[in-house]
Amino acid sequence: MLGEGGASEEMALKLKTTQKSYDKFKKKAKSEGINDFVFNAELPIHKKSSMLQKTEDEQVKSLVERKGAFSAGGLWMTLGFQLMGSKATIRAQVAQIEQEKAAAKKSVKKKADEMKLKVEKADESFRMFKSGAKMPLEA
Repeated sequence: MLGEGGASEEMALKLKTTQKSYDKFKKKAKSEGINDFVFNAELPIHKKSSMLQKTEDEQVKSLVERKGAFSAGGLWMTLGFQLMGSKATIRAQVAQIEQEKAAAKKSVKKKADEMKLKVEKADESFRMFKSGAKMPLEA
């Protein structure tokens, strides 16, 4: 319905006037023999997506959670036409890179700790072997 797209009162009035003029012209053209299927158009009504109305922080959070900061589809679903160079996109990309770096550091540290433990056990076993002591049986 006309006027439901959130336009100002002035714009809504202009649209209503335009629609009335269009309807009048359509009737006149039809009476002069022009096929009326040509006039089966309606003025477009624009409504903003609920995702586009979210705050920048909510957009960033959504992108990071979905790992969509570097995905064209993820960006499009979150930001639509606003995506190119938006602060939310850039912040989400930075946050995603930081998350991936932290996860990589954690993985490297875990592998290093495991390797250190293996080396310590091997060193202890070698010392026991050299000393001639019997190896304890582990359960």
